[in-house]
Amino acid sequence: MFNPQTIDRLTAGIQSIISENRSSFSDQNVELLKECIVFLETVRDSADPKNPLNNIIIARVIEILLRVLLNEDFHKLKDLLF
Repeated sequence: MFNPQTIDRLTAGIQSIISENRSSFSDQNVELLKECIVFLETVRDSADPKNPLNNIIIARVIEILLRVLLNEDFHKLKDLLF
């Protein structure tokens, strides 16, 4: 259901944002972004790509990214989302 290449690109984007802007993010937000990576890897490695649980996980990732966006400068994550 979810394209593994898209998930890999999103994961790589989050990792890049963390490494390039580490000093700009609070420790809490870095941990939230790392949590997104773990969630995305779970979906990518899922044995059943149509598992409804994957939708819940992706919704959680979106929730976390929005929380970080609302707490930090939008421009830090714009390349990841657009």
